[in-house]
Amino acid sequence: MSSGSESGSQIDRTAMLNALNRLGDLLNHMQKRVELVCCGGVISVLYHHSRAMTHDVDVLLPNDPSLRQLIGSLVDQVGREFSVEHGELSLG
Repeated sequence: MSSGSESGSQIDRTAMLNALNRLGDLLNHMQKRVELVCCGGVISVLYHHSRAMTHDVDVLLPNDPSLRQLIGSLVDQVGREFSVEHGELSLG
């Protein structure tokens, strides 16, 4: 999943945490448990504090088409709610 801008804007730690927490809230409300494995620049920003921002949030998704579709629609919703530019969910 890539949530970020193709135009070069960046996402800071607070925006990432808010968006990821909202995604978790939506999943919790739907009584869905999904494990997303973050990788790339988001790790440097959220856990190592070695960067202030990143261009996107890369995750490894479950190998279940229905869960991938659900995550894609929720990512779109969170992107709209937070006015965050977001790319397409990469299913490949």
